[in-house]
Amino acid sequence: MRSVFFSMLFPLLICSQQSQQVRNYGDVEQINIETKKRDNSWMLNIIGSKFYHDEFLSTIVNGKEINVKYDALDDFMRSQVGPNIFSFPENEILLLDNKESWITYNNSWFRILFRKNDFTYLLKPIAKYYPAKKSDGFSENTPHEFKIKNKFYSLKDDNIILLKRKEIKKLGLKKMFKN
Repeated sequence: MRSVFFSMLFPLLICSQQSQQVRNYGDVEQINIETKKRDNSWMLNIIGSKFYHDEFLSTIVNGKEINVKYDALDDFMRSQVGPNIFSFPENEILLLDNKESWITYNNSWFRILFRKNDFTYLLKPIAKYYPAKKSDGFSENTPHEFKIKNKFYSLKDDNIILLKRKEIKKLGLKKMFKN
């Protein structure tokens, strides 16, 4: 009887005498044992960019050559030096590096893709910010991230219309810009 009682309590006695270890299976923060500080370096990484262009492109504004790139999060042309271009005269075209044409409509920037049958087809890149997330035990850490979504519009007779999926597919616009 005594041996049965002892065999039932033995595992409990052993577990209670072991040193308390930190068991942090679901927590994402790693603790550096030497410095006792939490490792949050994963939060410093940022995936993607809020800019449509990777580098600055030259253009001419008011007779001066400047370098700009499109900020898709804040919807303006960021200048490398000097003030940024928030608005531009309505329906005037800004030519970047002799490759891309951009136009403002209702104080918003659009890239001109092509013109066909009195329609001007436009691209509106929109950047969205996703903050870093800690692991919840079922998923991993995710760093800060910017994703750019492309919206397509048509402009005719000073009316701008968001294109539907069917029209975008028919014109082949998605194939031009893969996300």
